[in-house]
Amino acid sequence: MPPVNRCNKCGKPMKYLKTDSWASMTEVYWECETCHEKYIVYPGRIPLRYRFFFAVLGILDHNEKDHVFYHLLGLEFRACARCLGVYIAGVICFIVFGYMYFINVQLPFYPVFIVSMIFGGLTLIDYATVEIFHVRKGSNRVRVITGVFLGVGAMLYFWLLPTDWWFRMITLLFYNLLAILVAYLSMRLNSGEAPISVGQ
Repeated sequence: MPPVNRCNKCGKPMKYLKTDSWASMTEVYWECETCHEKYIVYPGRIPLRYRFFFAVLGILDHNEKDHVFYHLLGLEFRACARCLGVYIAGVICFIVFGYMYFINVQLPFYPVFIVSMIFGGLTLIDYATVEIFHVRKGSNRVRVITGVFLGVGAMLYFWLLPTDWWFRMITLLFYNLLAILVAYLSMRLNSGEAPISVGQ
């Protein structure tokens, strides 16, 4: 890990806060443990060998409200709860289902299609009932679990749906556009409301 800089104000060590990453622009936020001065380390000041590491953290850390904390290399990081579940399950299932695909495992169309749609639909239901219809309060535990289901469903659809590649690519693009539309509608509906703090 990069050496933790010392505060310019009191000279005490600083602790890691979060990472924001947009394309190749990665900003790492630190805070003094004593006087609580906050600092931003811009891309040019991050050692090259650590930039990819912090860029990956920035992809996970994009949700200010619904995040979970975890510890890595002695530092405390946070990640979007649902995306953390998606990426963990997605990476594992990408390997497992990819291996099944290359050893030519054949599964029926409709069971694979229905299971993948149900797994993806659980995430949509969780998001819609909390963020759009406000019929219940969300929890990060449920977000992680539905994220895992989404990751499994996406990789199942991508690797093992017995149909042409172009059909899978086009339909996955359609589902992504639908998810973006739902998120956009949610932002428009909630734009006049104060953020709701949701417990973990």
